[in-house]
Amino acid sequence: MVAMTKDSNNTVAQAIRSAIIPEERAEEKAEIPTNAAPAEQQPTPAEQSVEIAPAEKKTKSKKEKKQSAEALKVEIERKTQELQQCLAELEKKKKLSLHRDQFIQALDSLGEAETKLKQEDDFNSALFKMKFTDASSYNSSEIFSVSNRFILLGFITYMREKITKKISEIETELING
Repeated sequence: MVAMTKDSNNTVAQAIRSAIIPEERAEEKAEIPTNAAPAEQQPTPAEQSVEIAPAEKKTKSKKEKKQSAEALKVEIERKTQELQQCLAELEKKKKLSLHRDQFIQALDSLGEAETKLKQEDDFNSALFKMKFTDASSYNSSEIFSVSNRFILLGFITYMREKITKKISEIETELING
């Protein structure tokens, strides 16, 4: 193809080359002898500068496109980081919500136990017992247990207050973020 494009009489090759490389087109037209083409078809120096100007515009637009692509890439990275932060915050809130649900279930269980304990008349409860165990081994051994109804009711009241306070803290954190 190089030999074909060097041929000054081959107009197809010249057209292809001028479409691909505008600078060479201007140089080639300057090399064409005056007897090969009429004077009207030879470009004047002003026309040559016009033909070079689109090449400069193309390089400017390529630079602008590259800059805008880089700016878009930076913007995408920033948005991705924001989304990751939002996702992390959402995961944290989801975890807090699960803890809140567990505390609410514990509150419900304590309420049911309190109702049953209040219905009993015995000094010691036959339904409930609070055990303290050594949980350091696989088979945890019981250290002692409490089945006194009044102590169990006091413990339930204490635990309900603590759980209610913790639920309130979690709800505040969920609302405020």
